[in-house]
Amino acid sequence: MTRRLWTTVLCILLSTAYARPGTPVLDPLRPGFAAGMGVDYVNPGDIIDMINGQFQPGGREPDFHAGVEFFGAGFIPLSTRWMLKIEYAYLLNSYNINGLFGPGEITMKEQLPTVYLHYYLIDEGLYNLSGGIGLGYHFGTLGISYGTLVDSYTANGPGGALDLQGNTAISEHLFVHLGGQARWEFLGELRNGAGKSPGVNARGGAVKMNSFSVGARIGACYYF
Repeated sequence: MTRRLWTTVLCILLSTAYARPGTPVLDPLRPGFAAGMGVDYVNPGDIIDMINGQFQPGGREPDFHAGVEFFGAGFIPLSTRWMLKIEYAYLLNSYNINGLFGPGEITMKEQLPTVYLHYYLIDEGLYNLSGGIGLGYHFGTLGISYGTLVDSYTANGPGGALDLQGNTAISEHLFVHLGGQARWEFLGELRNGAGKSPGVNARGGAVKMNSFSVGARIGACYYF
């Protein structure tokens, strides 16, 4: 299902980019905001190593796992070609685990405030397509519930992303928002309140909440 969504979003973005121009609805220098949700395929390397080494005696967890993302963003035009995008995204990614003490769950939560610099590839008023690069300081939590173990671990650090988005008009101000992202997170070592790591990675060190992900989004955008 998530693969179909990713393919559909890319096809719509490409068809939007090459559609025949219509009558411009708004001036190119227009602020706006967007909100919606998406599906991300996340590869948190150390966390996967920990799950496979400690909690999956009967099978291996794949490197990439589908999570859900919710986002809101504001657009501030800098010129007819450049735009500043300020975004807050929340990513939720959970794993079912099994071990000697039965089933359990590991849940990743990430708060991802990011500032992007976007360049308009196409802006025809009725639709636009832009690409950009973003940086932010992000916050992560890893919750483990397994047998008698119920604990929470946190990490924080920088993250960056490549972003592609397109907006297609429904009315003068309301647009359908579609997007795709590749994201790199460097949140560092996970620690609980006592300063302990949830386990060890493949190198025998503390588990880090670093990750790489790709995702697709859909939502609504309002231009003033």
